Amino acid sequence: MRNDPLDLRRLEFFLALAADLHFGRAAARCFVSRPAFSQQIMALEHHLGVPLFVREKSGVQLTAAGRDLLEPVSTLLRDARQIERAAGRSARVETGEFVLGYCDYAATTVMPEVAAGVRSDAPDAALSLIGYPWWTQAVEGLTSGQCDAAIVPRVPHDVPGIAFAPIASERLVAIVPAGHELAGETEVPLLRLAAEPFAAIDRGRSPGEFDLTMALFDTHAVRPGIAFRPHRLQDALAWVGSGAGVTLVPEELLTRANPYGVRAVPLADDIEALETVLAWVEDHDNPLLEIVREVAERVATTA
Repeated sequence: MRNDPLDLRRLEFFLALAADLHFGRAAARCFVSRPAFSQQIMALEHHLGVPLFVREKSGVQLTAAGRDLLEPVSTLLRDARQIERAAGRSARVETGEFVLGYCDYAATTVMPEVAAGVRSDAPDAALSLIGYPWWTQAVEGLTSGQCDAAIVPRVPHDVPGIAFAPIASERLVAIVPAGHELAGETEVPLLRLAAEPFAAIDRGRSPGEFDLTMALFDTHAVRPGIAFRPHRLQDALAWVGSGAGVTLVPEELLTRANPYGVRAVPLADDIEALETVLAWVEDHDNPLLEIVREVAERVATTA
């Protein structure tokens, strides 16, 4: 064990890997490459002088030492964040204007909770909301200054100058017409879904969501037959509701309202969840951004 201070970022990596027990998913959650993530975990184990994880072909498991560290590390990181907030609270501006963008699907998932938290923490601030059909339009809103931050899906594309922080992990489900034979199933495999007419955004309109969706099918060596390219997510749901085909959406999307006459069916395949993140331009100087990021972090811990 070494005497130099612990790197708090490595402790955050430790908690991410302890939660996922998968190096690839944990690295993605922390927005670093898998090799860099693995190096930081090994550096933490070297610093502490004990192995924290057992690495086997069948997967990753916590050692006894790793399990013992879970609670104190969680407490330490929570206390560290509280110290940072307390130090800057007296100087922080809690008035002004802030425009929060969001992709359509987030309107009925995490956006209302984030917006309510911002209004609670900064009641004198003027918070405006602006919706975007897809990831590409939301990122364009950020880079043009139309919005100060945006709630978007984490897609397999890096955008220079854009920072991200996780908010929620949402399971994707199949959306089928209410009268479809799959509507009564307890789960549906992607292979079966790929055999149906499928609604997917045109890649030229938003490569982020398109590549994210296709990557799910690619991991199972299938591709859906795209029969409809909607301009907005609501168009896809209405198309499915008309009986024309199927699509994929986050499970929470239809928990509050379902005016489209569709059914959500869980997927039988083991696929990665959709990561929803808060995105902002790295050098953005709106002083309210700190409050919005804090609220997003709170939502992430309860999601």
